[in-house]
Amino acid sequence: MSLQKGLIGHWSMDSRDVDNGLLRDRSAYNKHGTINGPTTGETGIIGEAFSFDGTDEIDIPNDTLSTVSPSGDIAISLWFKTDSTDDQRIGEFRNPVDFTLGLKNGNIRWQVYDGNFQPAEPQPNFETDVWTHIVAQFESNFIEIYKNGVLEGDAEVNDGNSVDKDLNLGN
Repeated sequence: MSLQKGLIGHWSMDSRDVDNGLLRDRSAYNKHGTINGPTTGETGIIGEAFSFDGTDEIDIPNDTLSTVSPSGDIAISLWFKTDSTDDQRIGEFRNPVDFTLGLKNGNIRWQVYDGNFQPAEPQPNFETDVWTHIVAQFESNFIEIYKNGVLEGDAEVNDGNSVDKDLNLGN
């Protein structure tokens, strides 16, 4: 299986992929994001990383994400490091169904909101200042969150509507 099969976006977070305020998408779809505040050039686990201060984000416009729908299966994979277990957003698809990946009360949390919060949330065990690989997926009304390859939480959720807002990375 090819990495490109089913891939709708690949943002490396490397400074070589930053051009005129845009973070270039390395997939075949050219779904570039607008950089709103975060700085690049930090050392990442693979290449470089962005540093977010709690208000920064990278905005990938909805019109470039028309292939994404929560009624279909999705998976998000990323490396993440934080200096705090305070509540924070890592990324989200917004409205009418809200898929959010972030930290809540020291937990990594992957949730769906369609009028009610439906989280997959393990027990508090998130470490600060350590690179962590996170995979969050939604498949057939079921959400799962993996930390470093180990299933940490899952939940059955209601089916959602199509995503019609931007994808936001960071906070």
